[in-house]
Amino acid sequence: MKRQSMFLPPLWLALLLSFVGIVGMNLVYGSLTHGGLVKGLIGGLLLAIGVVTVGTPLAFARIQRKKFRQARSPR
Repeated sequence: MKRQSMFLPPLWLALLLSFVGIVGMNLVYGSLTHGGLVKGLIGGLLLAIGVVTVGTPLAFARIQRKKFRQARSPR
């Protein structure tokens, strides 16, 4: 099996980016309920950054673990 390198963010970075995503979601919600297009755009950008930078490496690691388990178990 070919070894692939994967980047998993350190815990402090994952927590920081999760917090950025939460702040972004609050800005999006505030812009939807009280108005404010600029706040909504900034919040959407922060939310997207948080989701992509934390979610993508974690999802990739989950797929790799699944492939590893399937390769290890004889069928």
